[in-house]
Amino acid sequence: MQILSLIVVAVIAIAVIPGFAFGQSAPLESKVQEMQNYMRMNETGKALNAAERAVQMARGEMGHDRAYLANVISSLADLYVLHQFYAQAIPLYGEVISIRESEIGLDDPELGPAYNNIALVYKTLGHYEDAEPYVQRAIAVKEKNFGSDHESLAPSLEIYAKVLRETERAELAEETAARAKTIRESQ
Repeated sequence: MQILSLIVVAVIAIAVIPGFAFGQSAPLESKVQEMQNYMRMNETGKALNAAERAVQMARGEMGHDRAYLANVISSLADLYVLHQFYAQAIPLYGEVISIRESEIGLDDPELGPAYNNIALVYKTLGHYEDAEPYVQRAIAVKEKNFGSDHESLAPSLEIYAKVLRETERAELAEETAARAKTIRESQ
């Protein structure tokens, strides 16, 4: 359930960002707005259909605005997760990461949530070895950009602690969980 809560927050955050579709073609703006409206109404099935169409449209016209394309693809991946279509979400999150790494660099804070999302999906599927490098990257990016005790680190550390527990590294898992707890309590 934790994965769904985090993804829903991400989808809604994108849905209410002013100017998310600014400067895009009218049909694409309309489709993104349709997806956002369905999400606000909690009609995720209709939002999923709109998001799939928006991704198709964005891929057709977004050669120059890859950051926008990454946002649209990320929204579709988030909706797949909401519907527990994890196998469809993983390659989309991978594409988002690839676009963002090539467009904004490996250390940009925008990569933290992208790394977290794919790590959460892998963790949910029990693919802990696949989740670990992504959550480690999320932690590294957040530490570099925000410091070692920033509140944005706590969710990544909690994911990492669960991965460590599942891969039988209890001592490190407890240290990591304690660090996350300390960060949360200091807020």
